[in-house]
Amino acid sequence: MLKRAFFAAAIVTMLNAAALTGVAAWAATRGYLSRDRVHAALAVLRGESPAATTQPSAASQPGQDSPQPATAEQLRQRETAEEIARTELERRSQEIANAWKLLEMQQLAMVREKESLEADRKRFAEEVRQQAAAGSDDGFAKELEILGGIKAKDAKALLRLKPDADVVRTLMALDARVGRKIVGECKEPEERLWIGRILDKLHEQNAARAEVLGGSS
Repeated sequence: MLKRAFFAAAIVTMLNAAALTGVAAWAATRGYLSRDRVHAALAVLRGESPAATTQPSAASQPGQDSPQPATAEQLRQRETAEEIARTELERRSQEIANAWKLLEMQQLAMVREKESLEADRKRFAEEVRQQAAAGSDDGFAKELEILGGIKAKDAKALLRLKPDADVVRTLMALDARVGRKIVGECKEPEERLWIGRILDKLHEQNAARAEVLGGSS
């Protein structure tokens, strides 16, 4: 969409350049772009009075004719040229204004579309997170049920396969009686080091819970 807007603006710019070139060429053929006339026009735009052209006196320049005033036909042609140039510039100005308006509308539409896509992405991510959390909670509850229904020695073996953070979370949620039995099954030196590390981490989150589970260690 943005490429189409830039392309439209480029076409309008080229059309303006072509039109202005044509008007300038036409004015040049009529003598409206001579140095004297350009300087006079610039002086008027700056708010200055155009300098009067110094004409040699008849005494100093014998044989030269005085400048003749413009004829009615010349005045008419000049007015026609000015009207054509003014009309063309107004038309091109309107085209440029319309092109910019179209570009702004397209940019606004792109911004709104981007905001809509971002809102959809966030909503989808939230739905995925909620589904994952629900599935995780169901799975965690099932895991607690399994650990509570097997021997403490087997539960200890299963917990040792999990990351420390997951073990801490599990011991926090397990029935305290089941948790004490699992801690009590840690008898080997390596197992004692492991459960000691777990209880230290658990103590950081819930000191009372760590004291309850570690009472039998």
